[in-house]
Amino acid sequence: MKKKIIPKKVLVVGGTGFIGKNFIKYLSNYKNYQILYTFRNSNIHIKKKNVKALKFNYFDNKNFNKIIKFNPDYLFLFAWSGIPNFTKKNSQLNYTSTIRFIKKIKKTLSLKSIIYTGTCWEILKTKQNKKNIFFVKSKIKIKNKLFKIFKKTSTNIIWTRLFYVYGEEQ
Repeated sequence: MKKKIIPKKVLVVGGTGFIGKNFIKYLSNYKNYQILYTFRNSNIHIKKKNVKALKFNYFDNKNFNKIIKFNPDYLFLFAWSGIPNFTKKNSQLNYTSTIRFIKKIKKTLSLKSIIYTGTCWEILKTKQNKKNIFFVKSKIKIKNKLFKIFKKTSTNIIWTRLFYVYGEEQ
């Protein structure tokens, strides 16, 4: 008897950014994944049977009900609006929106894992790090808050730090 494979549901917030779209292209090659990715303002769409797009504004959470209906097992948070604008105002806006979204997700869904992209500048001691201090501090605050919010849950939190990622279309 052939064992039925239950597809894993993956939500990618920030699916049309450089990291997000390349991640989705890679993951979509595996048929045992159903992928829902969010976009805010983009004409870039991945046309594969196991991939769906959702127009979603991270700042006001419109269409959040569609995320609930999808009921993902895994959440990849790649969204950060305004790159390379690392000002205090933009970093605070991204921090606030991220935390609001995370709190809402926690109340409504039972996720197996959340994978979040921090920044290599969290640990590098360079002039570039000092230049982008508000961005770095916001990422660290998100990390601390994310672990605190999910501390007493079974959700696995994975914090990644990407180091100078380059590639096609960047």
